Amino acid sequence: MTLNLVTLKISSILILILLAHNVFGAEYNIVDFGAKINEKSTAAIQNAVNQCFDDGGGKVIVPAGKFITGTIVLKSRVNLHLEAGAILEASLNLDDYISTFRTHGMIFSEDAIGVSITGEGTIHARGIEFYDPAQNHTYEEFDKSLTRQKENYMPEGEFYSDGPIKRRPKP
Repeated sequence: MTLNLVTLKISSILILILLAHNVFGAEYNIVDFGAKINEKSTAAIQNAVNQCFDDGGGKVIVPAGKFITGTIVLKSRVNLHLEAGAILEASLNLDDYISTFRTHGMIFSEDAIGVSITGEGTIHARGIEFYDPAQNHTYEEFDKSLTRQKENYMPEGEFYSDGPIKRRPKP
């Protein structure tokens, strides 16, 4: 009788551990997938995200250090967690970003649930480095009829220091 009670308690504890694992998910450190400090690590980060998703969700850990990346596609039940001192920095190579009918930025998610980004680390998207602050976003690049001023918006030959500024072309 006592042996059955002990077996029941051990079984209950194992079930609770398994439930906790499924509720809180496992952790996937990007370094274990090949990410390297100060190097482009897009593939390693994406592989960690994919494995986390395939296993039912959890936390993808970005440890302290700077990791360079192109587009990361976050998936359902994945928490991208940046530890203190972690820097996720955007690659300046435009070819490192996924393009479908539009070019996606550094972190992208679509049709996913339970996606989160947490932690004390830093995401440095380097936005201004993708633009040329000395040039305006010109009228050839967009439909002026969609602006409030219509054809009077940003007359050719005038520079507007308050923007919009021109995107740098893909090299």
